[in-house]
Amino acid sequence: TYGRGEIFYVTRVLPCAFMNNRVLTTVIIGGRMETLGASAFEGCKKLESVELGKNLSNIEEKCFGKCTSLTAITFPKRIESVGNEAFKGCSSLKTVTINNPKMAIGKDAFAKCSKLKEILVPAGSRQHFANLLPKKLRGKIIEF
Repeated sequence: TYGRGEIFYVTRVLPCAFMNNRVLTTVIIGGRMETLGASAFEGCKKLESVELGKNLSNIEEKCFGKCTSLTAITFPKRIESVGNEAFKGCSSLKTVTINNPKMAIGKDAFAKCSKLKEILVPAGSRQHFANLLPKKLRGKIIEF
């Protein structure tokens, strides 16, 4: 709420909004959020946990790049796209769970994620994601 009891619903985190924040450890994106801007959380080295809201549709380029403490990410069913280099350099990222079988993934979205062990995708969508991801990540795709 704001001022005289008016309610404003935030639907977008602006580009670079929390870039290089030194204390942020957890992010919970509300159900009304639709877009996370470019580099919004880039370089948040202490960020360990991110919960994405069910109505999130777009994660722009470099949004979570270089978040070196992030270990897992689960994309909601409604998400349409993850931008270029969105998670590049998330060196502790081990598990990616994708719930939308048609989600688009930008170039180098998971580059330099050296600990990435598995990319979980809906049954029947393995080939779609194999076409979007580089060769070295294709073997990590597991259908659920």
